[in-house]
Amino acid sequence: PTEDYDLWLRFSEHTKMANLEEPLYKWRVNIDGIMSSVNAEQAKRSREFLQKLAMVRQEKGVDLLQEGDLAIIKEFAAIREQWLLTNKKVVSFRIRSSQLNYNFAEDFLRIGDLNSCFHYLKKSIIDYPLNFDAWHLLVGVIKKRFWQ
Repeated sequence: PTEDYDLWLRFSEHTKMANLEEPLYKWRVNIDGIMSSVNAEQAKRSREFLQKLAMVRQEKGVDLLQEGDLAIIKEFAAIREQWLLTNKKVVSFRIRSSQLNYNFAEDFLRIGDLNSCFHYLKKSIIDYPLNFDAWHLLVGVIKKRFWQ
């Protein structure tokens, strides 16, 4: 579920890149899209794997996946298998919506936009009140916002 992240890492190996404050495009999100079913732990594990591959490419000039490194291929297969198993489960629309809003909240927290983070956490909790990750993050955001 993080192919785009890999693409940007590969671009960054060949040119200068930066994050811009001003949005240059809008991203349409579909509740049935691939990212709506990815949980935070899966995405984190996948990003860490891709970062490891990028570091090896940068340090050694070798793409371990393309080289057929068995340990890397096994790790890749394990990540993919876990993703496939998770996505075989039938999950309700409200739970998927809650997870998607939670993912947005995490992204806004990462860039320091607490208002947007709070907004998406509320949506996440309204969609699925048993999303304990959302409640946990909400407590952290409230602490950060009011007791900092």
